[in-house]
Amino acid sequence: MEIAQTPHTGTDSRPGERALRQVSERFWSLFEAVGVGVVLAGPSAEIKECNQAALDLLGLTREQLVDRISFDPEWKAIWEDGSDCPGEEHPIPRVIAQRQRVRGEVIGVYRPKAQDWVWLLVNAEPRFAEDGSVIEVICSFTDITERKRALAVMTEWKNRYEAAMRASGQIFFDWNAVTNDITWSGDHDRILGYSAEELAGGLTRWMELVHAGDRRAVLEEVDRIITGKSPGSIEYRVRAKNGSYRLVSGRGYFYVDDAGQVTRMAGFISDSTERNRAEEELRASEERFRKAFAHAATGMTLQSLAGDYLEVNRAFCEITGYEERELLGLNYRSITHPDDLSRNLSGMEKLLTGKIPSLVMQKRYLSKAGRVVWVRNSVSLLRDSQGAPMHIIVLVEDITDRKQAEEALRASEERFRKMFAHAATGMTLQNLEGDFLEVNPAFCEITGYDPQELVGSNYRSITHAEDQQENAYRTEELLAGEIPSFVIEKRYVRKDGRPVWARTSVSLLGDSQPPRLITLVEDITERKRAEEALRQLSGRLLQLQDEERRRLARELHDGTAQTIAALGMNLDVVREAAAALDAPARRTLDESVALADQCIRELRTLSYILHPPMLDDRGLASALGGYVEGFAARSGIAVKLDLPPNLGRLPREVELMLFRIVQESLTNIHRHSGSRTATIRMARYPHDVVMEVRDQGNGIGTLERDGEQGARVGVGIAGMRERVRQIGGRLKIRSRPGGSDVEVVVPLSDPYR
Repeated sequence: MEIAQTPHTGTDSRPGERALRQVSERFWSLFEAVGVGVVLAGPSAEIKECNQAALDLLGLTREQLVDRISFDPEWKAIWEDGSDCPGEEHPIPRVIAQRQRVRGEVIGVYRPKAQDWVWLLVNAEPRFAEDGSVIEVICSFTDITERKRALAVMTEWKNRYEAAMRASGQIFFDWNAVTNDITWSGDHDRILGYSAEELAGGLTRWMELVHAGDRRAVLEEVDRIITGKSPGSIEYRVRAKNGSYRLVSGRGYFYVDDAGQVTRMAGFISDSTERNRAEEELRASEERFRKAFAHAATGMTLQSLAGDYLEVNRAFCEITGYEERELLGLNYRSITHPDDLSRNLSGMEKLLTGKIPSLVMQKRYLSKAGRVVWVRNSVSLLRDSQGAPMHIIVLVEDITDRKQAEEALRASEERFRKMFAHAATGMTLQNLEGDFLEVNPAFCEITGYDPQELVGSNYRSITHAEDQQENAYRTEELLAGEIPSFVIEKRYVRKDGRPVWARTSVSLLGDSQPPRLITLVEDITERKRAEEALRQLSGRLLQLQDEERRRLARELHDGTAQTIAALGMNLDVVREAAAALDAPARRTLDESVALADQCIRELRTLSYILHPPMLDDRGLASALGGYVEGFAARSGIAVKLDLPPNLGRLPREVELMLFRIVQESLTNIHRHSGSRTATIRMARYPHDVVMEVRDQGNGIGTLERDGEQGARVGVGIAGMRERVRQIGGRLKIRSRPGGSDVEVVVPLSDPYR
């Protein structure tokens, strides 16, 4: 039966409806009176009705609550542990889903209007139809916010009490002499390893843990406290959970009833093991101190508060040159250098008056022989148990050698400063990030900036964009310890925007702290211009050489070869009348015809070597194929030609350069290596072409990278390098035990072309 308020119409149509309305009114009057929040929800968890207490507790109006589902996402709820309570876990939808009541569930609900949380104790009861389905849920809830706060306060105080017990580092006990129960708290698990449950069992259980040799004394002390009604204390041994015995100190206090009988005894037990161990350590430490004092490599003195030597060790005697008997009773002022005495006295006055906790100073002693000795003194006070100063202890380190080294370093730094400032070569000091710390006038002249414009800026800001990557890469290698230093040629951008070429040498500056980079900068702009002019001249000479070869090849093919061919035809005419000649003449004629044929073949071969016409007409692949075939036939060396199908046509100067490299490489293999095979491989990539010529012979020397010491460079190889350099490529020639390699890398977008 659904309970709801029914509007009054003045006259009831039927007696049953009037009775139902009266029951409903009594129901809601009851729940309005009790102050408990009540809501009625339908089978879909929609809120059908609520009382005013529910609205007040939830901080909502009737319009905000009625006709909305109980798990509306706008309503925030949390569980008692503070975790989110999702909508499907709210009591009403859970009762509908599980068909079971909810009793005594604590939920926190956020009230948007008040902007606070209210804690509710919730009950929810389902009402079933005849078919067993849930037709209605009655949910009631009570405000327990203040109870939660009081419980939280009690829990906080309990936690504080337990924390205080633990922080004290002691075990607390409360023994009921009537029931023989003992309540334990404090640090028993850390000191002995037992939990409170493991210590349960009263005085009998505790006595089982007391060392057999101490049990009688403990029981006698307990009897004395009970009989004499006076506090007591005793030190004894207790077995810990790990089987070892701990020395503890116990103190007990008694409580009496109205009849004057002791009913309880409370107190604490402290762990004395560490204290006893510390006392032993102190005695051992004092012994070690005496030995260390006597045999320490560092000078040590024990002085009175007035500065008189009470004890001195052997090292201090060696530093000052005095014997122990000469120093005892002497005052430190008598061997302190006069120029340091005033500063020494001022520091001691601050130490003795408590203005400073200790004193560290560098000073000079005058040795027995009159020699000045530099020392570093560390001075502190030895105090008694009340904190009052008793003696002065001084550690004395001989730093004479270090002082001399520092003086030498200062002189060296001064020389460096002068050299830095007046050097004709540009010099900079940089931090590890590349920021300029110092620059000299020569560097300012190279870059066109004033010192104040450069200091604080980074080297990248004045380095040409195309040179920054290599500069940064080499700097990373240096800082990683992979190289000790590096030299690069790079461009700076002057203040006026003009690029200037420089040879830059970079290294770490000794053992400077913090680490720094020192850079030597030499202006090589004029040299670069000369090199560029030379490169252009070399390029022009190579171009003229190639043009001359092309001309000679054409003249040999079109001129001399044709003349000899005509000669051969004339000799063929003469051969038709050879019957009229005698035998020697016929032999001579045959030899002449053969010589003419040989000359034609050799001229054609020479013409092809000088400049193959196929290179211009059909490209590098066809020209190399023809040349390699002829070379193999002439030399007897088997040559494998491995060309990519996507090679295509390359720029004319690139094809000519690669063809000449192959010519020179195969000639070197034929003349020097003794190899019977050779391999030519080429690969074309988006930005460059790579060609490699390999043989399996004796090598062609110790050739490595351009300019490397030990290389033996012939005229042909020098020409190879110049040709590659003109194109802007890279040439590597490596000789190995099993043969030699020639590798050429040519960029397809080189600025030189």
